[in-house]
Amino acid sequence: MNHSRLNTVVLLSVIIFLAARQSFAASRKFPFYGRIIGVNVNVRARPSTNAEVVYQFETDPEALIVTGSSKGSGGTWYSIRAVVPMLNENDEEYEAEISGWVFGKYVAYERNYDGAYD
Repeated sequence: MNHSRLNTVVLLSVIIFLAARQSFAASRKFPFYGRIIGVNVNVRARPSTNAEVVYQFETDPEALIVTGSSKGSGGTWYSIRAVVPMLNENDEEYEAEISGWVFGKYVAYERNYDGAYD
């Protein structure tokens, strides 16, 4: 196979992969369980990098519920809910539910939502 034909095949393969990925993302039903990809990922008050940071995931949360999506600054943002550890004024840990927006590249689909946190 010559280089021109190989380049065409590779390019078409990439286009098909990206189109299928977009189609899958567009057909996804909300809510669903998700997971944060990365560390020190910000949860923001609105779908914008300029919005207030309401929480920061230092590591993956146990359960993350993705409730919707929106186009915001830089691309797709997901509206999330999660139960996370917090510290009170006496440095005692407790769990609290947070909600906000996370930039799309940091959210991975896990499975359909069944109505409860895991």
